[in-house]
Amino acid sequence: MNLIEKDVIVTTKHGRMPAFAACPDGEGPYPAIIFYMDAPGFRTELCNMARRIAKHGYYCLLPDMYYRLGTCRFDLPRRNDAMSTVIRAAMNHLTNADVVDDTSAMLAWLDAQPQVQDGKVGCVGHCMSGQYITTVSARFPHRMAAAASLYG
Repeated sequence: MNLIEKDVIVTTKHGRMPAFAACPDGEGPYPAIIFYMDAPGFRTELCNMARRIAKHGYYCLLPDMYYRLGTCRFDLPRRNDAMSTVIRAAMNHLTNADVVDDTSAMLAWLDAQPQVQDGKVGCVGHCMSGQYITTVSARFPHRMAAAASLYG
């Protein structure tokens, strides 16, 4: 299946959040899935996971949740204790309130996309984000149709 992929910016009340979006290259519109990242942050492996979700007929949005810190990219094959300390610090800077604010912006952004089906969305929390999908599901019950945590 061919996909439409793009790097996008979601404007939040805290700044400009980079994200990756993918959906099937077809008629649409498609139901949306927000794919919240794990602690090592935004990277190719997560974009590949977003592509897998999109190939099943969804519009998948993968946000860079560390945007408040600038651009954080970790060289995971060379991970050592010092890098693990920085990753933990990046992870610990996020709060449930931050993620709720960002999710509000992501929902508004998704609502403005012509390829996205109106109505409810789903969310996936990868590892550290398992807690966040629970929070956003409770905070936006009128918008969240389903939530899944991958080893959260």
